[in-house]
Amino acid sequence: MTDNNTTLSNPYLWDKPRPRFFITGSRGFLGHYLSAYFHKQGYYVFESHAFHLRIDIPSNLEQVLMRLKPDLIIHLAAFHRWENPSDQERALKVNVEGTANLLDIAELLHIPVLFISTDQVFDGRKDQVYSEKDPVNPLSYYGRLKVRGEELIQNAELPAYWILRLAPVWSEEVHIPYTRQNFLAGIVRAFEGQSREWPATIYGGLIHREMVAQTIDGLFQRGKNGIYHLASDTSLSYFEQARYMARFLGPSKELIADTIRASSPPPRNFRMNTEKITRTLGITIPTFEEDVKKWLRKE
Repeated sequence: MTDNNTTLSNPYLWDKPRPRFFITGSRGFLGHYLSAYFHKQGYYVFESHAFHLRIDIPSNLEQVLMRLKPDLIIHLAAFHRWENPSDQERALKVNVEGTANLLDIAELLHIPVLFISTDQVFDGRKDQVYSEKDPVNPLSYYGRLKVRGEELIQNAELPAYWILRLAPVWSEEVHIPYTRQNFLAGIVRAFEGQSREWPATIYGGLIHREMVAQTIDGLFQRGKNGIYHLASDTSLSYFEQARYMARFLGPSKELIADTIRASSPPPRNFRMNTEKITRTLGITIPTFEEDVKKWLRKE
């Protein structure tokens, strides 16, 4: 396991004119955006789907990575459904076995890895915000698999690693592919007839995808190994955040707001402390309300 005090002063990791990023899960909502974002930054970006790779079938993964020689693997690939036994088996194969396959090759080729995790590694029972030092206790199957992925990363012999735990991610683009996991897209789909409820008793600050991209870049350039939290600051529940977003959605905003229904599951708090990442990278994370005002045009 790599020393947690290692930083990216190692020229192997960043002293190159154009970093080379390999992104798993590059067809997903976040992976698609990160690929485009880092392309615009002038980086070389290699998308896993362009090579027809599946991390749960590693037969040609080593060969591809050996040829590409990326400076960083951004590991996003994950299976999100677990409603029935076949889904759970598939999720285990991709989220855990696939991660282990990828790490075996990253160890062999000495490639740093940034692993995208989730606030769902916590049980939501804490009254205060969660820090990176708080013990994990996931209640969902997805959260349990992410914890296993985190453990694999921390115990791998890598030149560097980062675990980035994210709150739910959103984007202003809702009518393009890759948006199934976009919080805002869910609101619009509800308006278009796909009924859905938002929990009024669950709290956590949604984060815009651009902030995720900027944070990943910052961690690669100068972040120490370890676990980091990324979320916006807000006192609103998921239901209240959905209603707040609806106010900015144009002429149909009142009709859209009417489609947002509250549910009342057991109270949970997934708010995360972001002091570590702001201190490490010297950044300011906008509040949820500031981000909505920035990205959505109010009529």
